[in-house]
Amino acid sequence: KTVGVLGGLGPLATVDFLDKFYRCGDACQDQDHPPVEVRLCTATPDRSAFLDGHGPSPLGHLREAAVSLKKSGAQFGVLICNTAHICIEIWSSRPDCRFCMRIPRDGGHDSMLMADSV
Repeated sequence: KTVGVLGGLGPLATVDFLDKFYRCGDACQDQDHPPVEVRLCTATPDRSAFLDGHGPSPLGHLREAAVSLKKSGAQFGVLICNTAHICIEIWSSRPDCRFCMRIPRDGGHDSMLMADSV
């Protein structure tokens, strides 16, 4: 399957995720890695400002990027953003494209959360 990575919401977080993604695999050569499409959405409005009611919505930017990933062949998506929970409404209307969100757990440790409706 082709993996879609929607990142750039903290560009170094995306780089960190990709580094971990490839290091965790069991590929013996470059061609053994799964295909990955990456969209760095660095122009997306600040999610924290939006949540605080002081900034524009990031949802339009993220929706466009998700559609672009889907059109590029992504069958599964990873959204790299600590405030990604605000975007659930985007994905809930698109159950054909599953997304995995990287979210902080207590203590700031990252974990992966999968949801069919996300």
